[in-house]
Amino acid sequence: MKLLYTTAEAMDALGVKQTTLYALLAEGRINAVKLGSRTMIDAESLEKLVASLRPGVFHTRGAKRAKAEGDEGATPGKSQPQSTAETH
Repeated sequence: MKLLYTTAEAMDALGVKQTTLYALLAEGRINAVKLGSRTMIDAESLEKLVASLRPGVFHTRGAKRAKAEGDEGATPGKSQPQSTAETH
């Protein structure tokens, strides 16, 4: 088991870019140490960060678009025919 990750390895592990990694460091959400001239990210802090994340709510693209259009039964990208008859 690795104890420390390079910044490149940490970015890859989290799936983030350098700006996000350094923001996480600045916010104190992950920990780093210097090993010679290299900045190394503590593996335990990466695990804690991931464990602290809330689960997301995911929608398919079509369902999200249909809901946004206010017609949950509609096929995404297709308009529904309008009824011209009124019922009394």
